[in-house]
Amino acid sequence: MIQALEFSAKFNCKVAQVTKSKPFNFEEVNKIFPDEITPHKNIVIIGDRLLTDILLANLNYCVSIKVDPCSPESEPNIIWLVRLMEDYIQLITKR
Repeated sequence: MIQALEFSAKFNCKVAQVTKSKPFNFEEVNKIFPDEITPHKNIVIIGDRLLTDILLANLNYCVSIKVDPCSPESEPNIIWLVRLMEDYIQLITKR
């Protein structure tokens, strides 16, 4: 939450932090940005997960920015495995 507040202050923009599981929770984002219409070119989704954050953006015609995880060493092992799968997906789709 602190990172979101800092980002919002630095770039003078609204930040939506969703609580439901991504990538199928765009209705939460729509509630925060009700004036946006499809495509959501004014909404940028920033995240570190290909199969959640970036997929959420792509499914809803938003701009996406993939960033490195903040603290990967403290993540559960299952997330580590998912990140390996995401890396593989990125590798094979770049061909």
